[in-house]
Amino acid sequence: MPAPDHPIIQLENLQFRWPRDRHDILDIRNFAVFPEQRVFIKGANGSGKTTLLSLLGACDVAVLGIIIGAGFLVGAIPAVRAYRYSLADGMTIRI
Repeated sequence: MPAPDHPIIQLENLQFRWPRDRHDILDIRNFAVFPEQRVFIKGANGSGKTTLLSLLGACDVAVLGIIIGAGFLVGAIPAVRAYRYSLADGMTIRI
């Protein structure tokens, strides 16, 4: 398990938009989740909740920015292998 002062998930300058859209679905400048911290994701329909989970699970690719999970650059993990990596002990992402 990562040290308490190191994030288990870190998002930096993350932007995502669907190919035919002109506006970003997600625009996250800086966000981190630390060990033992719990996060609740809430928003209206179409606000990007499922898209965020798809990016964390390496099912989609961001337009800009990086996602680091458990010390790995998530976009650098091949999609087939991404499901074999646990972002944190006991953490499950289902899409």
